[in-house]
Order: sequence, then structure tokens, then C-alpha cells
Amino acid sequence: ANGCVNRDTAFITVNDTFNYQIDTVICLGREVVWNNVVIPPDSTVSFYLQTIHGCDSTVVINVIGTTVGTYNIQVDTSVCLGSALNYLGIDLQAGEEKTYLLSAITGCDSTVVVRVAPRDTFYVEEYPTICYGDTYSIFGTPIGASGNYTGHFTARNGCDSTHVVRLTVRPEIQLSPKTETACYGESDGSVSVSSPNAMPPVQ
Repeated sequence: ANGCVNRDTAFITVNDTFNYQIDTVICLGREVVWNNVVIPPDSTVSFYLQTIHGCDSTVVINVIGTTVGTYNIQVDTSVCLGSALNYLGIDLQAGEEKTYLLSAITGCDSTVVVRVAPRDTFYVEEYPTICYGDTYSIFGTPIGASGNYTGHFTARNGCDSTHVVRLTVRPEIQLSPKTETACYGESDGSVSVSSPNAMPPVQ
């Protein structure tokens, strides 16, 4: 009205909005918790948020499941009876089964099941009897004296085999002659021999 011109200056600040996508990889069997929301593997969840300036922001969480480094392994092995298998510092007896929960270099869980089967060991006894003066071959050596002889061998399955030979040698036969003398011209003389330690005694 007075011929003057009024000018006002307005400064407008445009605040950013944000659209983020986060890709993450986890082991199968695990889950991601983001903003109090549980996200399983192979899932995508969008979060709609506001910045401190009140602008809308979107965050997309993409969870990828992987089997890399996740293993389920079963190990079947065997040991001789009376022996043990040491696996990761633990002695496993024959017939035992144990599960190990391990962590791979990727951080994923791995399960190893070790089953230990028993392998037979062998024990054999032999009872030969021979006459005095004879010999009996024991483990390739001729033996002529009574006694117990033990040999230790390795069976085809790799386990110990024990063979015991209990040899009996019959005693030397003792002969006891007995004579009855006849007079000249007569035939009523006799000779007899007895053996008290024969089996059975003979006369």
C-alpha cells in the first residue's frame, strides 16, 4: 500500500529417506534376531521405520541359509576286545557309541557319531599226550617234556590270538622181570614181566 515490496525467504530442508537391504548368511538350524523379530534361514523381512526427522525408512533383511560347514558324519570303526579307540581325547571301548558336537571353521555346527564295533580275540587250548621219549611239535619246536606252552599270535582281523598247549608226557615204562628156575630136565620154569606204571598196568 505504501509502494514497498516485502520479501520473505524460506529455507526448506529435505531430509533423506533410507532404503537399506542387508544380506546375511547363517548356518541352517540357526536364526537371526533383528529388531526383536526372529528371522529363520531363507527368509526376507521388511522393516518400516522412521528416522529422527520423522521420514520413512525401509530396511530389508535377507537371511540366507547355508549348509557349508554343517556336517553330519557317522564313523563306523572297530577295535579288538579289551582295547580302546582314542577319538578327540576320549577313549571309546568296543561296542560303544558317542556323539561329538563340533564347530566348523565357518562357525556352523557339525555332528560326528562314532560307533566302535568289537573285533574278536581268540583263545585256544590243546591237550596232547605223548609217550616217554617221543616229542611233540609246539609252535614249530619239538618238545619232549610235560608242561604248559603258550604262544601269542596276531589273527587275520588284527587282534591277539592266544594258543596254549598243555603237553603231558607219559612216564618211562618200568619193567620188573620175575623168573622161576626149573631143574635140569624139567620144564616147569617160567619168566614173567610186570609193568606197574603202564597204562593200564600189565603183567
